[in-house]
Amino acid sequence: MIKKLFITIALLLLLWPSLGWAAIYYVDTTTGDDEDTGLSEALAWQTITHVNAASFNADDQILFKCGETWTLQGGLEPPSSGTSGHPIIFGSYGEGAKPIINASTSGDEALLLSGGISYVTVQDIDFTCTQSHVVFFGNASYCIVDNIEAHGSTVGAGIAGNDGAGENHHNTVKNSNAYGQTWEGIYFCNITADNLTHDITIENNESHDNGYECVQMTFHGSGTIGPAGSIVSGNKLYNCGDTGHIQVQGDVVIEYNELYGTGGSLGGVFVDSNSDGTVIIGNVIHDIAVNSANPIAGIRLADATVTNTLMYNNTIYKVNNAGAGVGRGFTTNASGATNLFKNNIVSECDNQITWNAPGPTADTNVVYGSSDETGTNAITTAPLFTNAAGDDFTLQAGSPCRNAGVYLPGYESKLKWTSTWPDGVLLMDDILSIGAYAVPRGAAGM
Repeated sequence: MIKKLFITIALLLLLWPSLGWAAIYYVDTTTGDDEDTGLSEALAWQTITHVNAASFNADDQILFKCGETWTLQGGLEPPSSGTSGHPIIFGSYGEGAKPIINASTSGDEALLLSGGISYVTVQDIDFTCTQSHVVFFGNASYCIVDNIEAHGSTVGAGIAGNDGAGENHHNTVKNSNAYGQTWEGIYFCNITADNLTHDITIENNESHDNGYECVQMTFHGSGTIGPAGSIVSGNKLYNCGDTGHIQVQGDVVIEYNELYGTGGSLGGVFVDSNSDGTVIIGNVIHDIAVNSANPIAGIRLADATVTNTLMYNNTIYKVNNAGAGVGRGFTTNASGATNLFKNNIVSECDNQITWNAPGPTADTNVVYGSSDETGTNAITTAPLFTNAAGDDFTLQAGSPCRNAGVYLPGYESKLKWTSTWPDGVLLMDDILSIGAYAVPRGAAGM
């Protein structure tokens, strides 16, 4: 009886994947063997090449051992798709540092999501390469990368995606760290036509110390706009090069991000030409310093082709330029009245607000310091941050920003008032403060 039971269990383990049941596969570069089943730590596979050639089912997990490094094998290329609510997951197991997939010697991406792949999640892995984008989305949909490292590229971005191989949509990058690239930290674009890369979510990441932008969502090649319907939310972005921290084109939502440090040639958020419907809300943009002949800005609208931009409840503090250029809090180049700039704090920049006529609709902002423009209903006294030197841009009791904003139907959410970014987002109904942080009814100093 016992012998028959063991035989039955062994047969079930062998048949489990073919019966369509979810399986967990293990990969161990030191003691694994591709001739084994991969269905236990003791029977782990060894190589990425073997993983890329396998076939998986919805809810399967493929786990790489922590503390180990895969080199000389190219990058990870998930070969199968999951289904809605039942993704295939590539992740890690064991204790220690994240497993490292290093494709530097092969010239490949360290992670490639393409070939029509969908419903794949890749998490808890350290990816690096030098000769390509580190992580690349091409002809992929409903895929997620979560809590990964992407670093080291000398000829590409940390995490990138475009429509060169087909439509690229509804993909998410979250809780990850993109740093140390020669190019962008995170970069999604249309390259063959508009609206083939769209609905991309970039949330709760760090992107920093890259040669180009921390986040770029634009077109490149035959397109005219960036990835429509995309969101850049809750990210910490610092020390970028080239244009600035965030460059977008089109109806991208930029919300609840923190931007600081060296700021390229244009500074914080740059809304490029041919953009319609960009939303910039609840961001903390502070201590951006460069030494440049070009003017920089916390938020900059490119030209008259930028329309219907909503810029609400941002905090912009100390955008400064030690060079011949000027550090501006907010500036536009002939972008007109359909662009709305309301309930923002702009404080202690070289010049707070400038624009070339026709200017935007600017109303009920705190403008503290030298400024060419203020708009209507401006408050020109100090905003009274709790501790700006310590990067705490919540508001002291008695701040002129408290309960002083204009009502913005549909845009009542703010960062929580009780702590610094990114504590969270709070729906405030009609309780309005100026700047990125909310002050709830009954709070001290109201």
